[in-house]
Amino acid sequence: MLRLLCVVLGLWWTLPGYAGVLDEVRERGRLRCGVSEGIPGFSTRDQDGHWRGLDADFCRAVAIVALGDAGPVDFVPLDSQSRFHALKSERIDLLARNSTWTLWREENFGIAFAGINYFDGQGFMVSRASGIRSALEIDDLNVCVKKDTTSELNAYNWFNLHGVRARVLVVENLDAMRAAYESGRCEVLSSDQSQLHGLKTLLKEPDAVRVLPEYISKEPLGPAVLASDPRWLQLVKLTLAVMV
Repeated sequence: MLRLLCVVLGLWWTLPGYAGVLDEVRERGRLRCGVSEGIPGFSTRDQDGHWRGLDADFCRAVAIVALGDAGPVDFVPLDSQSRFHALKSERIDLLARNSTWTLWREENFGIAFAGINYFDGQGFMVSRASGIRSALEIDDLNVCVKKDTTSELNAYNWFNLHGVRARVLVVENLDAMRAAYESGRCEVLSSDQSQLHGLKTLLKEPDAVRVLPEYISKEPLGPAVLASDPRWLQLVKLTLAVMV
C-alpha cells in the first residue's frame, strides 16, 4: 500500500502547478480534513488524542500523496449539518466523514464525490426487552434520526410504504441520539448500520440492544471535494483507488 501511494506521490509532484487546492495545501504544509465528531470505525479520537478509523486513515493517505507525509493533517470535527458547508466555504480541503454520495448534494453544494470507500445501508436499533425482531414491528414508537442526513427522508418513506405508524424525531447528532435513547425519549434509533453498531458500543448497556436485520436503503459512502478543482479531485480519486 505504501509503495503504491509513493508511486501516486511521484506522479503528482511532477505535474505543473496552478492556483488550486493542491498548491494551497503544499504552501500551507498541512491538509485540512473534515471528519465526524466521533463515529466508531470511521473517525474517533483514542485516549492519546490521535484520530483513528477508516476516514481518518484516508485523510492521512491523501496527505502522503499531497505532501509526502501522513503526519501534517488537521482533523476538523464536523456535525452532519455543517459538513458540506465547511467544504463549500473552503474551511476544509477534503471531507472524509462517512457521507452518502447523492447527486442532490453534488448539485446543491458544488462538490464532487471521489468514489465509494464503504457501502452501507440504513437500519434500526431497538432494546432486546422490546421483543422486536423486524422493522415491520416498529409501530406507535418514537424513532430518532440525525438532522440533515439521508436517514430522515428514508425513514419517512419506508414507514409510509409499509404502513408502519412510527413517529420520527430529529436530533442534532450522534451524542443527542444516544442521550434520547438512554433517557427513553426514543425507543428506536435509525441510521446507517455501521453507525448503529458503533453507537451500540457507546451505550451504558450495549448487550441490551439489537440491530435489526433489515436494510431500508443503500448508502454509498465516500470522500468529497470541491467540484471546481478537477486536479484535486483526480488526486483524491487516485488515492482512493489505490486504497480500495
